[in-house]
Amino acid sequence: MRRHFEYRETAVTIIAEEWAVPVGEKAILQARYDLEAFIAKDPFFATTLETYPCGSEAPKMVRRMCHAAELAGVGPMAAVAGTISWMAVDAMAASSATHVIVENGGDIAMRTERETRVGIFSGNDALPALAMVIPPTGDDVLGICTSSGRVGPSLSFGDADACTILSHDVALADACATSMGNKVVNGPQAGLDWVIAIPGIISALAVRDDRLGIVGDLPELIEARVDPDMASRVLF
Repeated sequence: MRRHFEYRETAVTIIAEEWAVPVGEKAILQARYDLEAFIAKDPFFATTLETYPCGSEAPKMVRRMCHAAELAGVGPMAAVAGTISWMAVDAMAASSATHVIVENGGDIAMRTERETRVGIFSGNDALPALAMVIPPTGDDVLGICTSSGRVGPSLSFGDADACTILSHDVALADACATSMGNKVVNGPQAGLDWVIAIPGIISALAVRDDRLGIVGDLPELIEARVDPDMASRVLF
């Protein structure tokens, strides 16, 4: 089943067996609680655009964000949406769910048993709308995270229509999508060359105007009708 779920700034779409959806919702609430409690102790964590050295005593949610931010060279909140998605997928998978997808404002974590098509919305009419054909992930979690300097509320210092990163480390995919987006100013190549050198990155795609750049082992791309209303956002 597909369910929209909101809590404060977090708005997600969960796709999973019906019994597993509440497990994912509970994990999202726990992740938010852990994060908010950590920020209450150090508000700087929520605002810094630099890497943050959190210790081993920090909650798992926070440690994942800090590790990803260090590799990507950004502040830890750049990884928050993808990490929340990841925590939810982990919880549902641990409860024996076999096909789970959590999309959080364009940042996706998935553990799937069948082929899935993931659309890339860039708001760009110069290129056809595209989707990636994602094979079953089996026991692995896959992160597919997108940042844009032109679409949506994300903070970006670049002007990419879309920067999409694939990694089994969902927090890393999210942080690197932000960091790569900052580097796409006059064209996608500089950001792509940078991101593919980071350990753990499977592939990346960048769209700017009529230019499309790809590095790494990107899944098959097909033309598709991509509905922007399918992306999760705060509704209530």
